[in-house]
Amino acid sequence: MIREATTEALGSPARYLEVRPPAERRPPLLLVHGFNAWADLWRPNLEGLAAAGRRVVAVDLPVHGGTPPPARAADLSVGGFVRFLLEIQERLGLAGGDVVGHSFGGLLSARLALDHPARVRRLVLVSSAGLGLAVPLRTMLAFTRLVATTQLRGVDPERTRRYVLTYVCAARPDLDESLLPLIGAGWRDPVRRRALARLGLAFLAREADVRRELPRLGSRLMLLWGAEDRLLPVALGRRAARRVPGARLVVFERCGHMPNLEWPARFTEVVTGFLDEGAAASAAAEASTRT
Repeated sequence: MIREATTEALGSPARYLEVRPPAERRPPLLLVHGFNAWADLWRPNLEGLAAAGRRVVAVDLPVHGGTPPPARAADLSVGGFVRFLLEIQERLGLAGGDVVGHSFGGLLSARLALDHPARVRRLVLVSSAGLGLAVPLRTMLAFTRLVATTQLRGVDPERTRRYVLTYVCAARPDLDESLLPLIGAGWRDPVRRRALARLGLAFLAREADVRRELPRLGSRLMLLWGAEDRLLPVALGRRAARRVPGARLVVFERCGHMPNLEWPARFTEVVTGFLDEGAAASAAAEASTRT
């Protein structure tokens, strides 16, 4: 059962979703969503990922979903959001577990694993930012139009659906009607709009490019991409995989920027397999040190 709860991070309340199995036999898993998204986009995967005996937590990042902007404007940065994830790990007992990050959340998750290696056992980057800037101009213009129209006219679920199915997803997933109004809704609130705009500039900071450091992750890393991603093309993932000895790249055909929504069963199977493989190796290593 998916539970909704609130904790505190960066001096503000932080909303999260959680599935906690009766017997926790695997390391915990933290799911980190992307820019202009929220934790609920992981709902199709939460219970499946927890089925192997893994506690799974999906958090709303600051300025997203039910988590307000951080108390300090200085925390509207990649480094500030990493500090947020560190606090979430600490408060919820997730340190040393696995992390899956999507898009902007992938950049944050990579930064977390690189800067605090003891905090992340295995890492899955899904259609991740931080590996180069290659968003097609057509997609950027479409998103700008969606945001501007939302500010002027309010949230239109049907207009949002067209944007998601045209520019975000290549497959046609069953979109939760209750989630559609949330896309872009934050841009209507002046406080959140300013915070999101400032956060968008964080993509240009030096710490937002992890390409040169990524090889340090080695076999702890899996990259998962949609072959028809119109936001961050799969070529970025292929180049990143070539940089990292031992890393794994999985590409979903007929899939865009949201593999977890477009192919939820396969996504859950692939991610679970990678994480469980690492858990088995860790258990074997621990057993060998005791004999």
